[in-house]
Amino acid sequence: MQDVRLSSLRDSYLHLLKSAVEIVRPLFYSFLEFCSINLTLLKDLIGGVITIRKETTMNLTIRKVDLNNSKEVTEIRKVGSRAFFNFSFLWLFLPKPTADSFIALLGDEIVSAFLYKVYGKGDKQIAYINYFFTDPKHHGKGYGKQLFSAGMEHIRAQNFMMLVSFVRDDNVGSWLNFVKNGFLRVPFTELIPKLGFGRAFHLYAASLFGFCFGHDFYISENGQGVQKEPNSFGQIVLSLLVNAALLLPLALTYEPLPIYSSFLAIFVGLALFGYIGTRLSERKWNFRLADGGLLLCSIFSITMGFMPMSANWYPERYENTPQFRRDIAMPSIFSWVFLIALGLAWSAAAPLVSVLLIFRCMIFAEPMKSYGGLRVYEWNKGLFWVLVAASVWVAFIA
Repeated sequence: MQDVRLSSLRDSYLHLLKSAVEIVRPLFYSFLEFCSINLTLLKDLIGGVITIRKETTMNLTIRKVDLNNSKEVTEIRKVGSRAFFNFSFLWLFLPKPTADSFIALLGDEIVSAFLYKVYGKGDKQIAYINYFFTDPKHHGKGYGKQLFSAGMEHIRAQNFMMLVSFVRDDNVGSWLNFVKNGFLRVPFTELIPKLGFGRAFHLYAASLFGFCFGHDFYISENGQGVQKEPNSFGQIVLSLLVNAALLLPLALTYEPLPIYSSFLAIFVGLALFGYIGTRLSERKWNFRLADGGLLLCSIFSITMGFMPMSANWYPERYENTPQFRRDIAMPSIFSWVFLIALGLAWSAAAPLVSVLLIFRCMIFAEPMKSYGGLRVYEWNKGLFWVLVAASVWVAFIA
């Protein structure tokens, strides 16, 4: 009877996936044509009204957004859509620029944008960087770096109490700009003693951090500080506890003991095999739970089944080199192979394994990019599709 119930659970997930595939099928093939996804994603930070000076360097003009120019406002959103989704027609999903926004232009062409907001009053104001993006066709030319430096210069001149933003875990192009400008990655819980409970949760709600899966908060106070890396064992335990709580609705629907037995084996195995993957390089690594997206995971787990929080092994230092892409892919490859093997060897774990395999394959859906599949894709696309094929076989056929 238990196997029948677990099989029905897996069938419901597969039915959901098939429905999603039918909806996105027209877009999926277009995505394949744009396989080299160039993202420079940053999410919400806090800001205030500033006076932007006009400056030109290397034929690049940096100025404040003209909100009265509807064509310019629309074009900014289209550039952001290409940067985030690779499709300019999805610009309607991005918010309109505010008065606290400025852009970089190459002639009359908008190549990059920096948007921020301000929360609070008086000496308690917080600048929240909402979006920072560069047109994918201009990546690697230094335009975004120039705009970011100019934007930070203007924001710091306002003497805000704190500068805040958040970035997807592996989005190096975005968070490296923050780190170079004095930002530190912190768990959300550290903002509570700094801002107070009410203001911290106002920021949490206003920035939609609870829906930004796989993201981390970055803050700057006086532009200085030393990054504190988390204790890996403590983060593994925290990840187990948080994801065990997210699994509770599903466990109560079926039988808790077999559900939690397979859960424990899966998540301990993922951490262990990911660790083995880190041993193939001489880099220093830390295990970390990305605390963005807790509300999204909670809603999904309550209404549709189970969506775990993102947790992975992260190197202490990032590089833009082929060797680095190989090294960071290894923990994901080892843990992915472990999932496939476990799904074949242990039928009781197959439903949960199938869900995690499906999530890992869906790298073109923004929330799923932090499950590790994108790391493999960016290093070796051929190996990625082999693992996808094996995952589909385990989830749909085996």
